[in-house]
Amino acid sequence: MPIQTLSSTKGHPHAARTRGSRTRAGKRASMLSKALTAATAVVVLLCLVSPDQLRAQTGTQSAEMRALQEELAIITDLGLLFGFILRMEENEPALALSTTQIKRLREITDEIAHSQRLEPVRAHEIIDEIEEQILEVDQLLYTDQLFINREETRVPGSGATAGAGRSPGESEDGQSGGSAASFASGGPYNPLLDTSRRLGQTFEQLRDHLSD
Repeated sequence: MPIQTLSSTKGHPHAARTRGSRTRAGKRASMLSKALTAATAVVVLLCLVSPDQLRAQTGTQSAEMRALQEELAIITDLGLLFGFILRMEENEPALALSTTQIKRLREITDEIAHSQRLEPVRAHEIIDEIEEQILEVDQLLYTDQLFINREETRVPGSGATAGAGRSPGESEDGQSGGSAASFASGGPYNPLLDTSRRLGQTFEQLRDHLSD
């Protein structure tokens, strides 16, 4: 009877398991090698960019965002003006809007209510029209005084009045009114439609008041 040696293990279950383990180990080694190569490439790229370059790039992006927020602030001013007009209507009967004024303001607020993206240039135009063509002198003096009062109660360094909430266009979930980043990418931006903010709430109240 021929003697079976240890080398004649072809087809033996243990041998198959050993070959499978070697194959998996080889694959793991290959994947690890690829991962190390990719990590090395990242480290090399980071070494090629100096800290000063990284800081300069970050500083440029921050400056651009600040400039954009300053540009969008006119839309917040428009919302504040609407709120001041509403306050005038509620608290100053002697300065009540005329039928003609109400009609034009209703047209303007309807336009804004149907605008998912309110451009700063359009906000400028609307403010100019309200202050120069719609409001009477006494009414304009009243709203201007409210703007002055707001500036005087501004929290130093906060960029907003006490209790005013978030930055222009920023809602509680960061999406309802659109963010500055959304505006920059061509997306929706109209904080006057965001009723989670005081700005949007007063705009909606003014629309209801003008429709009565």
